[in-house]
Amino acid sequence: SHMPVLGDEIPVPPTNYYNVVEAVPADLDGDGDLDLFLRPGFGLSPGPGGCTLWNLTRHLETSGNPTVGQSSYRVSAFADAGHLVVPVASLGRTIVDLPGLGTLQIDPATAVAGSAIPIDRLRVAYMPMPIPNLPSLAGVSIYWQGVDIDPSTGRVHLTNAVRDTIQ
Repeated sequence: SHMPVLGDEIPVPPTNYYNVVEAVPADLDGDGDLDLFLRPGFGLSPGPGGCTLWNLTRHLETSGNPTVGQSSYRVSAFADAGHLVVPVASLGRTIVDLPGLGTLQIDPATAVAGSAIPIDRLRVAYMPMPIPNLPSLAGVSIYWQGVDIDPSTGRVHLTNAVRDTIQ
């Protein structure tokens, strides 16, 4: 479901009581860029949980699990200013490595692409995606992935994928 952006899930640490025991760089969301997992602790003792700082070079997130008839559901795309992002919705998930493009994480057989949207100078675009008022949609999972296009070079790269379930 909703993947937090930088700072969403990091509580303000109390002074002198919070340390990061380990910072692990890895591509945690499959979009080809390094994210950062921070494991908290006190001194050398690991603490519970942790948090992820998502790299927003190319990233997609949603406003969370929508409800039937919700008009405020949205998909947010992050990429370099001037790029275009095509949001793609699917009813299923897959993992297929596509060299040069990234990892396809949604089922192409049920995929539907939206219109390309321009990324603004703040490196983000918000796309309203109202959910129809059809009770039969309750329980249906929607998988989202974006296609990041650089119009100046023609380069194309896939974003991470996100799954939401209609309530």
